[in-house]
Amino acid sequence: MRLTILAIAALQAHGLVAPKTSLRAPRKPATVVAARGGGGGVAVAVRPERALKPLSFMFVLSVAVVALAPAPALIDALGSERATALLGVVGSASAGCEILLAPVVGALADSQGRRPVLLGVLLAVLGANGLACAFPSVPALLVTKFVGSLVVGLYFLASGAMLGDAYKADPGQLAATSGLIFALVNVGFACGIKLGSLLPGKTLRSLYGAATAASAAAVAFAYANVEETLDDRRPFELGAFNPLSCYRLFSDGREMRLLALLLAITLQPIFMGDVLQIFAIDEWRLGPSAVATFFTAIPLLGAVGNVAGGRLAKRVGLQAFTAVATLSNLGFWVGCCVSHRAALIAAAVGFLGPARTLGASTSLTTLAGRKGVPQGRLSGDRANLVAILRVLGPLVYGKLYVWGRRAARPAAPFHLNIALTAAALALAPVALRAAAAEGKDAA
Repeated sequence: MRLTILAIAALQAHGLVAPKTSLRAPRKPATVVAARGGGGGVAVAVRPERALKPLSFMFVLSVAVVALAPAPALIDALGSERATALLGVVGSASAGCEILLAPVVGALADSQGRRPVLLGVLLAVLGANGLACAFPSVPALLVTKFVGSLVVGLYFLASGAMLGDAYKADPGQLAATSGLIFALVNVGFACGIKLGSLLPGKTLRSLYGAATAASAAAVAFAYANVEETLDDRRPFELGAFNPLSCYRLFSDGREMRLLALLLAITLQPIFMGDVLQIFAIDEWRLGPSAVATFFTAIPLLGAVGNVAGGRLAKRVGLQAFTAVATLSNLGFWVGCCVSHRAALIAAAVGFLGPARTLGASTSLTTLAGRKGVPQGRLSGDRANLVAILRVLGPLVYGKLYVWGRRAARPAAPFHLNIALTAAALALAPVALRAAAAEGKDAA
């Protein structure tokens, strides 16, 4: 479950809706220089979304097929508390590696190109799924979960940089394109969960076999269809090895700092590790079929919310939309404190909740673009921030859940999410208003 939530969160962090004042840009395909052969370039109209839409669907499908597989298998083998703790350690360890790798991969994407980075990530996922298919054991599951957690964020780093290359001067088109990709990510997640529940026997080998096949299809499709979008290659710098490169998001002016802080506290509730799935099994007493239904319904509602959210933001304005979406998400966490039915009802009523990050993420992209920040570096810094949140998330939420169970308060992780969402609700108008004012001054 956590791998797919990471994928969705990583895409959310790349900016899906532009501020109201900039959504009226002309929707012509951006012209970039696509590198061909040896270092020269030919000016062509590259539309990376044509390949990224089906590719992202296949990629998330390959992850979602096995999203619910590790936790039950580890609980059966190790017990609930030990499995929760171990999954938290694996998640935090992979996130720690991503903290180190994200700025490096971002710099590589600026120097070597987006396409090689994207293909390398897809090959790593293929290898991880193949390992678990061939050796369906506890060590193999942990290794595969580690590798899968590590590379999912890097996939969206590369794909986000490709979209930025093509549409950094056209935020309206970036919003429309990214919104559709995000919807396909949610649909791919739902289809993967459903496919995993329908496989004969539902054994680890059959689940990871299906994931391996989907990963192989994604690699073949990417090799044949993904074009390079980088036009201005930059020398690789050793400074990319900064494990805290996200500090640049907080040090480039008050507006960037507020938006980065808003993005961080808005994304943090997503990184609960496997706590939500384990809570559904232990506290809600849901069986495998009910768990699959729950985690299929949520992303489908997220797809609807994201598509509708992009249109609604144009009508009511980014600040008003962010407030409504954040309140919707607050209702979901309150519902989780009550029951899984209450959570589903709250998710249906507040279907805009998954789109709550759009204001902060797109405003950050737009602001960075005006400051001339390279897209690879920006994506790397953002991925570095997400990785840090991933380190904190599984450890904090896992320990909070274990403590809450012992204190007869198992919903304690949801209480933390309620507090974080309330803080985002208070900060959003300040951060978005500051970014809008800076944009008017720049214009």
